[in-house]
Amino acid sequence: MRFKCDFSELDNYVNKMQELNTSFEALIETIAKEIASELLARAKERTPVGKYSNVVNFTTKDGKEVSFTTKKSKTGGVLRNNWAIAVKSKGTGYQIVLTNNTKYAEYVEYGHNTPNRKGWVPGKFMMTTSVKEINEESEFYINEKIRNWLRSVLLW
Repeated sequence: MRFKCDFSELDNYVNKMQELNTSFEALIETIAKEIASELLARAKERTPVGKYSNVVNFTTKDGKEVSFTTKKSKTGGVLRNNWAIAVKSKGTGYQIVLTNNTKYAEYVEYGHNTPNRKGWVPGKFMMTTSVKEINEESEFYINEKIRNWLRSVLLW
């Protein structure tokens, strides 16, 4: 006795599951990039920008104090503009790396001694605070994104 079976529906089901897996991996990568983008925006927003006076003071070779005024004052922004973010695949997840290669970034972040070492300039914690906030909010954000994705794929 011979039986004839049609496995086309099972093949379709397997193909659909593979598509869902690929779609889910793309979703996770997108979520990681969105979280990274938000982290970068928050760190930049918290980063102070120097405002420099238009008065310039210096001492000449013969020890004379000289002062003059330039046409306009200067605004900084080097520290704020040097934030960079990278999203890297690591194992079964993603790693977000926030960096700032400005020489003095660490001192602004965590604080430092004054030049005469008699005082302390407190840190601004622009990265630390941003990372803490993102960590607190990310679980809800990720769950919401996955829930919406599941709603959309369950309608197929």
